Amino acid sequence: MKSFLTALPLLAATASAHTTFQALWVDGKQGGLKEASSIRHSWTDPESNYPLKDTSVPEIACNKWATKPAAQKLTIKAGSQVTAEWHHEPTVRAGDTEEPIALSHKGPILAYLGKVDDSATASPNGVKWFKIYEDGLDSAGKWGVERFYENKGMIPFTIPSCVADGDYFLRVEVIGLHEADRANGAQLYPECAQISITGGGTASPETVSFPGAYTNNGVGLSYNLYSGQKAAYTPPGPRPFTCGAGSSPAPAPSSSAPASSSTAAPAPSAPSTSSAAPAPSAPSSSSAPAPAPSAPSSSSAQAPAPTETVLTTFTTMTATTRRTRTRTAPASYPTTSRQAIPSSSSAPAPAPQPSTPSGPSAPTAPTRQEIESFFTQIMSLYNTWKAQVGA
Repeated sequence: MKSFLTALPLLAATASAHTTFQALWVDGKQGGLKEASSIRHSWTDPESNYPLKDTSVPEIACNKWATKPAAQKLTIKAGSQVTAEWHHEPTVRAGDTEEPIALSHKGPILAYLGKVDDSATASPNGVKWFKIYEDGLDSAGKWGVERFYENKGMIPFTIPSCVADGDYFLRVEVIGLHEADRANGAQLYPECAQISITGGGTASPETVSFPGAYTNNGVGLSYNLYSGQKAAYTPPGPRPFTCGAGSSPAPAPSSSAPASSSTAAPAPSAPSTSSAAPAPSAPSSSSAPAPAPSAPSSSSAQAPAPTETVLTTFTTMTATTRRTRTRTAPASYPTTSRQAIPSSSSAPAPAPQPSTPSGPSAPTAPTRQEIESFFTQIMSLYNTWKAQVGA
């Protein structure tokens, strides 16, 4: 059992589950899919869903294919709720256990805005960014990626009502920390959409640059998911901007391409396959305090598990991993605070266990969580092998 638990981080490290930004919803209406969307993405690049690991490269702004403009520019009213829709592959496959991403890839989800002259022609190089959303590790020990997985790839957040009108890049980023216990192990998936904001205010938030806002192995990019403790976690980058907070002088719009015609881009219509989606409902309450981490149990308390029980669990898990995906805008989940619950130091020490007769101890039965994690990694390795051999 000990060797099984030791192998879990290695299995997670070899998994190649990836994810991509594929659609953008505005107030429950979809603003275009894939090639017809405002998202700067290459759908023919064989590595189109691969992560970045070096935060010092220019591609950290919007990923490596972002210099090619998208087909349209999406108009969004300030104060609107937007939902970024992500998936593991360009076409969702039934039974894909890594849809929208492998659940082992726990970590934060972030969103930024960067002002430009014309989002349909500007380069992401040199853009100044401010964060508008983050979902890291909450007080109950749950990660933003876990909520993202449960929400079937949907990331809902709000465009601040006070930001200035004009064109922006909307930068949405998923970060996997499953390898962040080693040097340059964090996996970053940044992608950008071309948008134009109307009906806003005059706020001028403080900004950061990409590259520059993050450092390799720095805050939020170095973390051990396998330590057994829910250590405090701070996402990388600045705090999210909030209307009414202090601001710095307004950033000058940046652009490395000639300004285009002043004709405003029309608001995109929803595709015929999904003309409208229901407006997101209010998020459920998550104010319940998180339980303090319990003291580790004594390894001398052993209980063998019948082989038949483990097999039954795997059969049940296989049946329950098949899920039907619906294309509706999700209910938003709340942005988590930066301060995660610290590890408890007041938990009572475990009671001493009576000595047992000499002889080998019985193996410990794996928990359901361990089995599910192991099964997820096996499926990930299988999918990777299948892709490599062209099955």
